[in-house]
Amino acid sequence: MQQRLFTVGCSLTRYHWPTWADILSQSFDSFENWGNRGAGNKQILERFSELVVKNDLTKDDTIIVQWTNYHRFDQHQWDTGRTESWFPAGNVFQEDQYDPRSVFIRKMWYEESYIMHTWNYIHVAAGLANTIDANVLFVFGADLRNELTDPNFKPYQKVLQNDLFVDKDIFDWSCATSDDRLSFYNTNPTVSSTKKQLDYHPTPIMYYKWLDKFIAPKLGINIDKSFAEKMQTAIEVLDDYNHIGKAILATGYDTNNYWQRGY
Repeated sequence: MQQRLFTVGCSLTRYHWPTWADILSQSFDSFENWGNRGAGNKQILERFSELVVKNDLTKDDTIIVQWTNYHRFDQHQWDTGRTESWFPAGNVFQEDQYDPRSVFIRKMWYEESYIMHTWNYIHVAAGLANTIDANVLFVFGADLRNELTDPNFKPYQKVLQNDLFVDKDIFDWSCATSDDRLSFYNTNPTVSSTKKQLDYHPTPIMYYKWLDKFIAPKLGINIDKSFAEKMQTAIEVLDDYNHIGKAILATGYDTNNYWQRGY
């Protein structure tokens, strides 16, 4: 067993069912999941900074930061009555007319700027990682490195010249290697469910395969396959997305149990 594990990321890190972070946590003594569904890279950088400030980190601690797509909107509204007050962002193009992102897209969205922002965030985070004693790894949710072939962003290739980075991203590698994603009724609460719709997130067994291939060798640990298989079984027998939370709780695990920051 290791000691403390901290994870940061978007819904690939924290979701209705256990992700790679939950599976990996089975090999650690304690676990804090600072992931947030819909988080963009600004939020991910700030959460990483916050957990560094709020914890006395040692060489026995492990932090894994999962970077997400650049087309996301992050906004925080201070509210002392809530554990977390980040707007549940997600893709800027999924907004409706009452969504803050509607105004954001019309007035402030520039794709190239957000590619630049993302790589600046990652660069700053790499600098922060080098100032602490904890073991830090950076992983990509989906591969962001393709943008660096553009001459405008080519200088950022030097950011990747760092042992922090894990070779393969989670989403693209998992889907290309063994796509076991599932479909449910009611995946979208705003759409009438007349048929099942695909949930685009990898399933626990897909996360396990990625961890076993890329994270286990980096950390020198074994990944708990039985836990991943148990969680996979819990969700693959379901038809209704709304039943996922209860099904996970029935296994004796709670994705909010160790570090409830809210959504």
